[in-house]
Amino acid sequence: MNPRILLLPLVLALWPAPIPAQDFDPAVFNRTLPPAEMAFLAAYDGAAPKQLEHDKKFGKLIGAVSPNGMFHLGVDMPIQDALELVLQNATTPVRLRDGRYLMV
Repeated sequence: MNPRILLLPLVLALWPAPIPAQDFDPAVFNRTLPPAEMAFLAAYDGAAPKQLEHDKKFGKLIGAVSPNGMFHLGVDMPIQDALELVLQNATTPVRLRDGRYLMV
């Protein structure tokens, strides 16, 4: 008799049950941003990242959505300082996807 056939019931008995799908809980997000608040980002699509560094609206948006914490980029620094360092040295143009995902 084939040993694989004998092991099949054991494997099926030990196989974990699928995790049931959960409904989306909007309470997970503090506040979603309306598209009107993010419309100004379209002007930066294809621009140099350094231009974002001087935009007050961008700074306010980042302050609203990023946590206040430390980031490790070779050394520990606040997230705002790490972002400034990235914006100053990035060479790839900024890309905006779906009107709301800004990639630097």
